[in-house]
Amino acid sequence: MTSAVLPLQDKAPAIAPAQAHEDSTSYATPAGALLILLVLQISLVFTRAINWDEYSYFREVAQFTQGELGRPLQTIHVRLFAWLPGMFQTSTDHIVFARIFMFVCELVTIGCIIAIARRFASTATALFAALAYVSAGYVLQHGTSFRVDPILTALLCSSLAVLATARLRLPAIIGFGVLAGLAAMVSVKAVLYAPAFAGIAIWRWQKTDWSRPEFVRLAGCAIAAMVSFAAIYMLHAQGVTSASGASGSTQKVVSTAGNWAFFFGTPPYWRMAVKAAFTAPILAIMIAVLPAILWRSDMPAGRKIAFAGLWLPITSILFYTNTAGYFYVYILAPLAIACVPAIEFLTKRYSARILALVLLVTGSGIWLIEDRELIDRQRQVEMNVHEVFAEPVTYFDHNYMLGGWPKANNFLTPWGINAYQSAGLPAYREAMQARVVPLFLANHSLLEESIRGQRRDIFFPQDIAALQDNYIEFSWPIWVAGKDFSARQGTFTEEFLVPGTYTVEGGAIEVDGNALVDGETVHIARGDHEITVPADQQPRLVWGDHLPLPSQELESGELYVEF
Repeated sequence: MTSAVLPLQDKAPAIAPAQAHEDSTSYATPAGALLILLVLQISLVFTRAINWDEYSYFREVAQFTQGELGRPLQTIHVRLFAWLPGMFQTSTDHIVFARIFMFVCELVTIGCIIAIARRFASTATALFAALAYVSAGYVLQHGTSFRVDPILTALLCSSLAVLATARLRLPAIIGFGVLAGLAAMVSVKAVLYAPAFAGIAIWRWQKTDWSRPEFVRLAGCAIAAMVSFAAIYMLHAQGVTSASGASGSTQKVVSTAGNWAFFFGTPPYWRMAVKAAFTAPILAIMIAVLPAILWRSDMPAGRKIAFAGLWLPITSILFYTNTAGYFYVYILAPLAIACVPAIEFLTKRYSARILALVLLVTGSGIWLIEDRELIDRQRQVEMNVHEVFAEPVTYFDHNYMLGGWPKANNFLTPWGINAYQSAGLPAYREAMQARVVPLFLANHSLLEESIRGQRRDIFFPQDIAALQDNYIEFSWPIWVAGKDFSARQGTFTEEFLVPGTYTVEGGAIEVDGNALVDGETVHIARGDHEITVPADQQPRLVWGDHLPLPSQELESGELYVEF
């Protein structure tokens, strides 16, 4: 069989001039609504509070520039942003700037949605597919977040677009392989798009009457993707860590993902799935009814398979654990294309303008209720830390908020907490015995409640005791290594887990027999020391040489928005 250009779009009847004019004007309705939502969304780049994962994402970039990144898998993004650290004072501002790139990634995804949908329907319908995607609440909120999902979605949708629209000559096959291989390097959850790729591939193959040359070209795409992934992995790993270290860290990532990333039973994030549906009701309804539409449709079998393949990734919410809000940026892109038959049904049965208006109002409503003040509090927390500590110090916190500063504990996501508890070790006490950790940044309620003794379900008792005994609240949410003896008197032995210079505040005290008064400093080594507190004194020891209080202290309160 010849390898001529594939008839990738079913033939449509000729369009009369008047009808052509009517169709061309119909583009304006979905295109206008889409443009309005994108304008609203770009404002969220600068005003939406930074999410936990975004800080962790930037931390990996900072680690790479410092030569400290030891994990090659799922870190390819560090090469894209190696220029970023050092441009601003706070991680918050670095992330805001990087979100601009993520917005570009979303634009690529939108373009791919339109290009692929155009293979099955009119341009107006393809624009409605893109509009349905952007108007989804979680997409509008997280589509420009500085994390894996926007990049991964853009790469996977680009490779899908190549598969759906291009003539599969050698350049296209290589291009597909590079895009798909790079996507797998960005995140191993790229595999969840497998049904979408299979559906498009079968559709192409069926349209050539199952020709052998087309099968060879499709197989070439798969081989190119695997070769590309292997080559990119090897090149990236050489610049990150040793070969043995790369292999070990990769095995750890895959093993951890296998143990934690999948579940049986009730989805842990089912509430977010409900919210995703409520904040994108039209899209949710179309996704729900699509199987019935395909079953009753008389469209060619190849088309049904293509749409079914694009629809199947949504089933991942039934077995994939990490389906928090940002996950829907990733998973809804092929779903929006799959909903083309449902969009055609709605636009024929109801007014296209009404459909566009409903989608626009849905998305705009999410934009209107966004909290635009928290990002200033997040920025101020970092600025306050920089005022207290003139140079970077090792710290504990929830989510790598301080970017390139050395962190002594893991990211406290559910995954991180599960890993901590499964290890069965007092990791915080052990970290304090191995490193000097002067800062405890209580930038999440679970940390603040744990160190105050209000919560005991996260950390082991040894760790809670070590934190409570070795840190004092300095300026919310900053806790500094120190001891408060205001409620104690007499002579006793006290264990210090954070060595260094300490400043005496609030009264006189004796440390190992050395009498000290308010304002004096003393060096204290790690270990047990004899402390004497006179009866009429209420002293405390604060790590550092007269650490300054922030010039603009914060009131206790929220630092993050919920999904």
